Amino acid sequence: MFALRKAVVGTGRLCTSQARAMSQVFARTTTFVLAKPAQKPEMDAILKEYLESTTYKMEGSVGADRYYCGGQHTYRVNTFWNSLESLKASNDDELLQAAYAQALPFVKDGADGMHTQLFMYDKF
Repeated sequence: MFALRKAVVGTGRLCTSQARAMSQVFARTTTFVLAKPAQKPEMDAILKEYLESTTYKMEGSVGADRYYCGGQHTYRVNTFWNSLESLKASNDDELLQAAYAQALPFVKDGADGMHTQLFMYDKF
């Protein structure tokens, strides 16, 4: 059985007891497609500024990474947290909401094109 299991149920709420029992690191993964490929430098600047100025300094943060598919112009941004409580607290961060708002004009289909999930993370 895979140790990596999705921590989101249909309601979008974390399965708290399962999460605590199974994982030491929790992740927020946000996926979206750029409206125009030429906007990649602007999007990278938004992500870098947000991650360096806030996420890396928040209590419980254990890092982040970014994947970009040049063929489909898809981003996948992951932030990692040392506890379920830290992950949940980071969801309410005003700067996170501001970064989302700043990024939306670059996202294909706007808010409907940005998808976020919460995961329990295990490295194999």
